[in-house]
Amino acid sequence: MQVGALTIQVGALTIQVDALTIQVGALTIQVGALTIQVGALTIQVGALTIQVGALTIQVDA
Repeated sequence: MQVGALTIQVGALTIQVDALTIQVGALTIQVGALTIQVGALTIQVGALTIQVGALTIQVDA
């Protein structure tokens, strides 16, 4: 565990808190401009982007 920009790494699990990043295997959750990525699924909230496979939904803020 490192506290500054906080990083917690356990095996494949990484939790980084600064612009918050939680990564578990293929799962990435990043909170700054919010990005949630699971396999082919990407949800990004800033200019909002939701991508599932070939499907992309983008909603500008």
